[in-house]
Amino acid sequence: MTVLNLVGHVNGQTAENQSAWLASWNKFFSFQQPLSLPNWFSTLVLAITGLAASELAAEQRRAGERWISWEVIAGVFVLLSVDEAMSIHGRLGPLLGAVLSVPVVPWVVIAVALAMTFCLLMLPLLLSLPRPTALAMVLAGVLFVLGAAGVEAVEGLLPAGGLDLPNLVEEVLEMVGSALFLVALVGYRDTVGRRQRAPLPSTERSA
Repeated sequence: MTVLNLVGHVNGQTAENQSAWLASWNKFFSFQQPLSLPNWFSTLVLAITGLAASELAAEQRRAGERWISWEVIAGVFVLLSVDEAMSIHGRLGPLLGAVLSVPVVPWVVIAVALAMTFCLLMLPLLLSLPRPTALAMVLAGVLFVLGAAGVEAVEGLLPAGGLDLPNLVEEVLEMVGSALFLVALVGYRDTVGRRQRAPLPSTERSA
């Protein structure tokens, strides 16, 4: 999708009059348009991650193991999916600024505060996970937060140009981070499922 977006942009830059099909191409593969393939992809991945986390929470609850944290993760990803589709986070700055009677609160400040709070709450869960799973999820979170807040923090320092590079990097980091988290989550869920379905040793069955 990134390559297709760049192809459309380069063609648009070189053509004096952008044709209708090229304009449609750019809109469909744009990382800025709400109804575009990258937006649909990100929204879908976040929603599937939320559903997978909720399924894992249900399995853990039936097994009498830690499940509340997974349900919280499920809710967070569903909210992120809704935000990706509707761009709700852009309205939080002015709203919070009005509540605190201050100018607009930068989205970077809000995102970092929410990310730090979430990490602290999920730390016990991370410490209980297998190391590869925990490391993959931490890396996914770092990439996602870098995309959601880090790029915006340095956006003003980057040179302006026809290609919106900061927005492109931001969306790619978010997509890679969310996809990596989904892969790690599904892998762990499958491992837990196999462990719970495994037959008990003969000594335990006889007991």
